[in-house]
Amino acid sequence: MSCNHGYSFRYPETCHFSCNHGYHLYAGSTSRTCRADRTWSGSAARCCPGGYKYYQPSQLCYKAFNQQSDYTSAAATCSSGGGTLAIPRDAGINTFLINLKNAVDSKAWFWFGLTDRDQEGSWVWADGVALGHFNQWGPGRPDNATKNEDCALYWPQKDNKWSDFPCSETSLKFICQVGT
Repeated sequence: MSCNHGYSFRYPETCHFSCNHGYHLYAGSTSRTCRADRTWSGSAARCCPGGYKYYQPSQLCYKAFNQQSDYTSAAATCSSGGGTLAIPRDAGINTFLINLKNAVDSKAWFWFGLTDRDQEGSWVWADGVALGHFNQWGPGRPDNATKNEDCALYWPQKDNKWSDFPCSETSLKFICQVGT
């Protein structure tokens, strides 16, 4: 995001913002005025890459990809765009991601950023933070049934609850998140 006139402003000058090439404005103001109290009017502009949707409570942008991939390749795709696999850390984000993926393919399984690859049973988000209290595991999950089910997915046949699955499975779609 850039301000058209530079970075030094005085009261009552106005800055006009625009998103960087390939990004789109999803929230906030494209113009903000320097106030006498040294604050800015309006709310900060939030820009997301093309195809991504902004979710205000997390202040992140998300995209459900309609392409199949294993977990590692999906994570690499997210990383190449400056993000990670999506992290449904609370009920609000989880619902937003389910709606996002369902708009792409309501019957497909989708990877998100949760794994226990480093230590069986110790689930960690894509940003390295431990799972915590919120989860939406499906009935009897995680179960590590095949002894290598280390990556999490949305399970549409069970109301989009979470399930564990082999990370090497290539038939899943995925959801990425990036900062604004």
